[in-house]
Amino acid sequence: MPKLEITLKQHTPLIHFQHNQEGATLRASEVKPKLDRFILTRLGENPTEEQINAGEIQYKKDHQHDQIFIPFRDLTDYEKGKFIAKGLGWLIGKGEHGAIDYKLKFVISNEPIILDIKAYSEKGKERPYPLYFGNIKKDPNNPDEYRKFSFLTDSFKAIFLCANETIKKEIKKNIAIFFLRYNFGTRQSKGFGSFYLDITEKDKPYYVTPYYKYGFSYVTKIKNPKNYRNSRDYIEDLNQSFLELYDMIELFYKSIRSGLQYPFYMKPMIFKYAKSKGLQWDKRSIKEEYYPKDLSNQIIKHKSPDNLTFTQTEPEKYLFKDLFGLSVLEEWEKPYQKKISKSNDHIDRFPSPIVFKPLRFGNRFLVNLFIEQMPEKFFGKKFTIKSNGIGNLSLKPYPDFDIEEFIIFALKTNLKSMLGDESYVEHKQFKLLQSIYDGLNTPKIKK
Repeated sequence: MPKLEITLKQHTPLIHFQHNQEGATLRASEVKPKLDRFILTRLGENPTEEQINAGEIQYKKDHQHDQIFIPFRDLTDYEKGKFIAKGLGWLIGKGEHGAIDYKLKFVISNEPIILDIKAYSEKGKERPYPLYFGNIKKDPNNPDEYRKFSFLTDSFKAIFLCANETIKKEIKKNIAIFFLRYNFGTRQSKGFGSFYLDITEKDKPYYVTPYYKYGFSYVTKIKNPKNYRNSRDYIEDLNQSFLELYDMIELFYKSIRSGLQYPFYMKPMIFKYAKSKGLQWDKRSIKEEYYPKDLSNQIIKHKSPDNLTFTQTEPEKYLFKDLFGLSVLEEWEKPYQKKISKSNDHIDRFPSPIVFKPLRFGNRFLVNLFIEQMPEKFFGKKFTIKSNGIGNLSLKPYPDFDIEEFIIFALKTNLKSMLGDESYVEHKQFKLLQSIYDGLNTPKIKK
């Protein structure tokens, strides 16, 4: 069988559900289905006439007795790719699962480092780990429910055994773009489980120099493992570098989606974006429906009445915050002390349109943002919003939302104007946030 070996490097920790088992790292059972779908979708995006003809010939063979005909143009890109791949003989079995005919395995030379997912305040008190809440109220002594980080310090091999040379060629054509696009394990969109081709592959024809339209960077104190006297100091610096990374990603993500309340008060960019459209964000709509007295008290108490008193004139109100990922259950703290639930009979999650792809080179992290439009099917659905299981407030996602337009809007906004109290402009956390926005605004040069 034609063989392809790719050397990979892990850049951020993988949240692993089997961290207590040997070889708890990237799993072929997770990677292969994603890679198959990625290859087939790209195949269907811009097929040649010869490829389409191959698919049609096979399709007619399969349906010569039942006379079923589905116009090629009516298929999704992924379905087109499956249609073609079946005609080319790329798929396993009858092709119903879209599995391409190759085997994948990972070969690691050293076992991964297993790290606790813990964060501490400057005073030494444990705090929630940024962007991951899966261990809250879980038994740390039960590996079946308590998650840990898995991280490979050494590069490792991905070995593909392909049914034919054509499939091998297709994998080589797509493999770099695939790993630039996807993370793995839990909380993938927030930058956990980032892998990419090792720098030793840079002279190979299939290697792609990492490039994203939006991204920022930061320098950690992490050094080459060989420069440490003992592994404990290395692991401590490694842990700290990851914590700093996810603190930064969380700071930026909150600034656009939910806002910041500590150490300073700041409405999210999605609030200002909605207001620019003459609309109010959904948190205000929920407060109007369920907590009008608390809303009135806030208006009296806070110094930023424009943020609190703005009310739209359009009759229909929309979901905005959930355009960055559906929160089916939120716990609102004081003064509310309520649980806010959102439900739809057909949708139980929204994929985030923003994927963070961190890559570490030496002591520098490049934090890249991969942007994609949300599927249109989500925008027509109404969600029932309840407070502690009571109520019938119904909102649907803002139908004209464009993630690219929003990012441009956010980066053009004067960040200082978003503060509830501009005296915090010198606070270290605000300066850090400003540096992130400045980095995202810096023009990127594709090499």
